[in-house]
Amino acid sequence: MGWGRGPEVGSGRSRMSPRGEIARFLPEPWKNGAEGLVEARPVPREAEIPILPFSSALFLSSFLHMNDSIPLRPKIGLGVVPTHLRFVGCLVPDDAGRYPRDEHGVIKIVAGMRELVEASRVPLNCVQISVFPGCDDGDVDEMIEQLRALGLDVDLIMMLGGVDPKNPDDEDGVVEQLLPSVKAAMKHGISTISSTSIDVWMAPEGTGLSGEAFDAAVAQNVKVHLRIIEEAGVIGSSVKSWHIEFLRPGEFQTFTSIKRGRALVQAANATLGQKFFKLIVDAAHCGNSGLSIEENVETIGALAADGELGAVHATPP
Repeated sequence: MGWGRGPEVGSGRSRMSPRGEIARFLPEPWKNGAEGLVEARPVPREAEIPILPFSSALFLSSFLHMNDSIPLRPKIGLGVVPTHLRFVGCLVPDDAGRYPRDEHGVIKIVAGMRELVEASRVPLNCVQISVFPGCDDGDVDEMIEQLRALGLDVDLIMMLGGVDPKNPDDEDGVVEQLLPSVKAAMKHGISTISSTSIDVWMAPEGTGLSGEAFDAAVAQNVKVHLRIIEEAGVIGSSVKSWHIEFLRPGEFQTFTSIKRGRALVQAANATLGQKFFKLIVDAAHCGNSGLSIEENVETIGALAADGELGAVHATPP
């Protein structure tokens, strides 16, 4: 989830808020704890199947009173975006870029995921973790190593704030923030990166773009994201795909539906000449987008057929 400070958007400068400032822009559920999001990352050429939200799976596990594990039969990555651990106080680093730790000195993200892995009868095999510009390199190294020791593939969610990726004046600021996270993914041999780096998060209402202005926003997004790929030397590295997420109206103003997100992904892949960019499909954002169920289902099918379907977040609207 992207976040930012309104007055600095469009300034052309890259400014990340300190931890206290971050909290000001987070919805209450993120400050006080929230339901985790189930991530189903599709495996190429495999059919998609519906999955239960983790809370439902955990309830069934307790109800059945069975000790044996439930095998994960489909060839998919099944895991979480661990927002259930709380954004501020766990997922967000402090002013020094250090991740919060528990009383035993363990990074809280790692401790929380260990509990989840041990509690789940269905084996979890992946996790999406937020990374911010300025995160301590040692903490990031430690976190990734320890999450992998739990049997989890680690995907990085690259955070962006204080800049507008649709605005050419902010292009350098966007690159400045995302480039270190892309390089960190390459350093650790990570194959999938993701971000909401296509719009301003929680911008004032009425700032959405359409028509020629929307086309210009798509073109600028394609330009800045391909610039990052080139400057990082991504093609030929461990990173095989970049998953882009659209958000519901209110969180985003322009890229607020699966169709609008697909338009950007299609344009980026056409310019790059390969299906590198994928679109994350979040059930809640689809449900709140204003499109019908039929329109969402049709577009999901088209994304899959075109090889542009990314991770699926099974979150309730």
